[in-house]
Amino acid sequence: MFLSKSRYIRALQCVKSLWLKTYKSEVLDTPNENVLAKFSTGDKVGELAYSLFSKGVKIEFESSTFEEKCQLTKDLINQDQEIIYEATFFIEAL
Repeated sequence: MFLSKSRYIRALQCVKSLWLKTYKSEVLDTPNENVLAKFSTGDKVGELAYSLFSKGVKIEFESSTFEEKCQLTKDLINQDQEIIYEATFFIEAL
C-alpha cells in the first residue's frame, strides 16, 4: 500500500478510516458540498504556495506513475532542489 499525505493524515485521525478507504471504499460516503469546499480551499492554498515560492518544482500528479514520481523526487533532491511541490516518497519498511 502506498501512503499519500492524505492517507497519512487520515490514519493519524482514525486508523479504521484508512483501512476502510483502502479496502472497502464503497462503504464510505461521497464528499458533500462542505468537504468539496475544503478541497477547493486546499487547492487555492497550494496555488498561493507556488506563487510565494516560485523557484519550486512541482511533481505533476496526472502525468506519471507512482514510481516515476518517486524517482523524479529523488533526482530533484540529488540536484539540490530546495523546493519540491508534491514530492513523492516510498519507504519499504512502513
